[in-house]
Amino acid sequence: MQVPHLWHFSRAHYVGKIWGRLLLSISVVAVAGLPTLARAAEQKRHAAADNGGHNSMTSDPVVLSRGPSNAPIVITEFADFLCPFCVRMVPVLSQLESSYPGQVRVIFKNRPLNIHPNSMMAHQAALAAARQGKFWQMHDAIFANQRSISRIYILGLAQEIGLDMKTFQSDFNSQLDSIIQADVHEGDQKGVEATPTFFVNGEMVVGARTLEQFQELIDRSLRNQKGTGEVVSKQSGKDASIESPIKGAKNPKVTLEEFADAECPYCGRSVGLLNAVIASHPGDIAVRFRHFPLPGHQGSMLAHVALVAAGKQGKFWEMHDLIFAHQDEITRPDLIHYASEIGLDEKRFVQELNNPQSAAVVNRDRAEGETLGVDATPTFFVNGKKFVGVPDGPVFKRLLEGQMSAMARLPSTNDALVSVGSQLAPAVLVWFSDLEGHLMPDTRKVLEELRERYPTTLRVVMKGCPLQSRNETLAAYEALHAAAARAKGWEMLKLIAENPNAMTLANLAVYAQRLGFNPGEFMELLAQHKFLREVQNEVVECRDAGVEGTPVFFVNTQRIDGLQPLASFVKVIEEEGADSSLRRGFDAAQSADVGAN
Repeated sequence: MQVPHLWHFSRAHYVGKIWGRLLLSISVVAVAGLPTLARAAEQKRHAAADNGGHNSMTSDPVVLSRGPSNAPIVITEFADFLCPFCVRMVPVLSQLESSYPGQVRVIFKNRPLNIHPNSMMAHQAALAAARQGKFWQMHDAIFANQRSISRIYILGLAQEIGLDMKTFQSDFNSQLDSIIQADVHEGDQKGVEATPTFFVNGEMVVGARTLEQFQELIDRSLRNQKGTGEVVSKQSGKDASIESPIKGAKNPKVTLEEFADAECPYCGRSVGLLNAVIASHPGDIAVRFRHFPLPGHQGSMLAHVALVAAGKQGKFWEMHDLIFAHQDEITRPDLIHYASEIGLDEKRFVQELNNPQSAAVVNRDRAEGETLGVDATPTFFVNGKKFVGVPDGPVFKRLLEGQMSAMARLPSTNDALVSVGSQLAPAVLVWFSDLEGHLMPDTRKVLEELRERYPTTLRVVMKGCPLQSRNETLAAYEALHAAAARAKGWEMLKLIAENPNAMTLANLAVYAQRLGFNPGEFMELLAQHKFLREVQNEVVECRDAGVEGTPVFFVNTQRIDGLQPLASFVKVIEEEGADSSLRRGFDAAQSADVGAN
């Protein structure tokens, strides 16, 4: 969210003009590398042996399982920790294990969905807990608190289940995505397109099921084995109707999810608009359709079932366009006529139109929409952010372009920065600043008040945006990074900012000595411009983030232009999860992480 109201602002267009000589002195800007996946040896150290116990995690491949390894019934679940249908299955699976003691093994596979913004974080936390042999405890805790999941809340859960917090935070911050993506890839290969999806001895079962339905499957499988120890495997085919239909870019920058009703006139208007934005941004935008028939529209449910039926023959979007182009002509004969018009097998279409499973797909979408707070159509989720109704074309295009721009222009927050606060803080405030800016004293005062208010849940990162090119000013920015490399960047910033009119080389040497550095060695680093590249990188980042004056702030993804009252910052920071009421478990974990550099 961009905060539009400006209070104080120092403006100057510096990139390409005053600081052009800095940008020209390098041809390649260094890119900070992502942390690597923990070595196999460390995985092995953390993994619990698969001995039929409650917790199991092995390396290469990672297996999250419970129950005997030789159990005659193996239930593999592809689940999303934030999926409202997956949480329903937790007690069902537990009851199955009790009903068939020693006969059931449950294997968990990660399948985080894009529509749940914090899902990937939840899966990473569960894997980090698995390294201490407590995957299933974290699994149960996350599902039990599904509506409250945030980074800060997860830390509280980790403490509650007795994890070593220093180890957990280290593992939580490590590169676990490859493990999750391996599960996602495996699911793709097996035709998994929704959560939860189960494989019971190889037989695909899609969606939440009752205890009785699973018992029927298990009993049949046990009968088929006939005591031979052989498992009868049946792989059902990929069901195209289960997938939420999507069109547009294969690897989009923005995914727009629409909950729509076939008889809603506003949804009808959105069709052309969505097609236009996809066409104008090829490769950048994808649109996913979700069924949400409204009770007041009598013919809508049948039309949505027809969409599912058409999707089973690979013609969802063709049927979609016809239905929304003729919203007042969606009787059963009309729908059968449309099926014939787009080349469907009419007999098969009618069968699917009458199939209760087709209606179940529609009802599943509607139920999930209700859990997300959808109560009107159209409702859009743009990269997880909710928007209700259809704005006019230019407004809608600006909204999507703004999302793409925001994703591309967020400032980096890697470790080699002038910063203070925990690396795990849920709110990160990136401050673009000119050391000689006249608002520097007032800005520092506001930031110090924020740090006092959020001592453990806010991290502040300073980025240099120099508006002048004096040699001594350049040396001051280099001094910041030289000090930051020795974990004293924030202290150096305070010394420089307290004397903005005395930014001389002699004073920089004094500051270095005060911070415990050898002043001669420190000044030699500045003379050799050992940290010039870091200064240049930040100038480039200022430009790429669209910063044209200082100060400018980013609190996670929300931008604030100009120095605003303390209350304005508090509102945004608490929206980003740093509210003191959510700090459960975080303070106790800070001793290893809070610091400045």
